[in-house]
Amino acid sequence: MAMTDAVLEARMPAIQAALAAGHVDEAHALAEAAEGELIDAPDPQLYGWLHHARFKVAFLREEWERAGMLLSPRFPMIMTTNNTAWFLSAGAEVMAHLGDAEGVQARMEQAVSIRAGQSNAAAIEAATTACMLLERMKRPELNTPFLPYLIHDARDLGDTDTVILGASMLVNNVIATSDPDRMDELEELRPWLAKQDDDLARSIVDLIDHAPPLVARRKARRPRGFFSRLLDRR
Repeated sequence: MAMTDAVLEARMPAIQAALAAGHVDEAHALAEAAEGELIDAPDPQLYGWLHHARFKVAFLREEWERAGMLLSPRFPMIMTTNNTAWFLSAGAEVMAHLGDAEGVQARMEQAVSIRAGQSNAAAIEAATTACMLLERMKRPELNTPFLPYLIHDARDLGDTDTVILGASMLVNNVIATSDPDRMDELEELRPWLAKQDDDLARSIVDLIDHAPPLVARRKARRPRGFFSRLLDRR
């Protein structure tokens, strides 16, 4: 007999209570039993709660392959805004464990967009998570969408530590990509970094001054002298 929405709704408090108490194995058993009894698509909101619980269990148990499979739900679902943002961010960490850097970037862009609708601080926190995950995967070239949050938005909030962290991520992006726009941003940030009484900021200034892509760009943009221009005409 197929499970009705009323029965699923009645089972959800026990699943959520088990998770809240840290009884992950109990939550797993209850959630999987409910999933197994579903034949037809239930109410999307109810299924959103159930699927969130199933994914959270896999995440907490560090079952990355299973968690990766649960990123695609069996039935249509609707999650709350907070649950959706967490599902995306946690899913990005799952993608990191599975080696999918592009998946990390895509999911975190969605998570940051949701958090930006809540507050600047929440968006900065999500963007920082994205950059840290990509840094861990040695894929700093993918952090471009998140850098403005760490550098510009955090600076507006007076969050010096996050700005300095963002600058270090920007350096790694420049070294990986030689992107001229990112180089310009780094050069513009240098005077602010030079004023900070911070070891990381000082090391970033040193990298800005000596990183090969930046050195080559400065040389290419340096005004040429009269005799050099004269030789070009010969």
